[in-house]
Amino acid sequence: LIIAQCPAGTYLDENSCVDCPSGTYNPKPNATSSDACLPCPTGFVQPLPGQSACNACSAGSFQALAWQTE
Repeated sequence: LIIAQCPAGTYLDENSCVDCPSGTYNPKPNATSSDACLPCPTGFVQPLPGQSACNACSAGSFQALAWQTE
C-alpha cells in the first residue's frame, strides 16, 4: 500500500491529494483530513484553492470576516 505524500495546501482524501478550498489554507504537508484546511483569519484573503498561506488585504482595505476569497 502506497500512501500519497500531500504538499502544504492540500490534504489526503482516499488515495489522492485534494486542494483546500478558496478562503482556506493549510501550512503543513501530509495532512490526512479536510480539517487541516484552516479559514483565512480576518485581515487576510485567499482567492485560490490549494494554498499554504493567506494573503494580507491590500493597503487601504480590510476583510472583517474569516473564510474570505476577496
